[in-house]
Amino acid sequence: MKVELKKVTENDLERLMEWRARPDITEYLFNDVKVDMEKQREWFKRLQQDKTQMRWIIWCDGVPVGMNCITDIDYVNKRCEAGLMFIAEKKYRSLNLIMDVRCNMRDYIFYKLGLNKFYSYVMIDNRQLVKLAKLTGCDVEGVLKQHVVKYGKFHDVAITAMTRATWDELKKTEHYEYCSIE
Repeated sequence: MKVELKKVTENDLERLMEWRARPDITEYLFNDVKVDMEKQREWFKRLQQDKTQMRWIIWCDGVPVGMNCITDIDYVNKRCEAGLMFIAEKKYRSLNLIMDVRCNMRDYIFYKLGLNKFYSYVMIDNRQLVKLAKLTGCDVEGVLKQHVVKYGKFHDVAITAMTRATWDELKKTEHYEYCSIE
């Protein structure tokens, strides 16, 4: 399967809006945003001017299947947030695809952007993602207690992270397919 990460374009806005409205996508997101096309266009205009974030559509064999992003890029302190990633198209959801995208993003963050660390915020209730982060070499650096209100109750959030030195070692034993990143 050919996997490509292509920068979000104006043609993707309606698709992103539809994906972000689905409960299976928003279940573990920190907020449930009510979006219309006007708000999408405003967001996209801001995104084009914002050098601290990058967003891509994940394509598999020419089919748009999900989204990935990095945010809060800080070139002074050499870190970023490995933000939201999801596979919206259910028939493409697989651990292999997730790992291929994750590993290629690590290469991009550390070797293309020259950063030293990425971190992520994960709702503790999303046990599978916390477990996956640990299994793939991320450290849990802390827990933010009652950090997010979702579905009318407070949720704890784990801070997971990885440094370039850790990835340099892990990469020697990781097997993943190359993804082009625009």
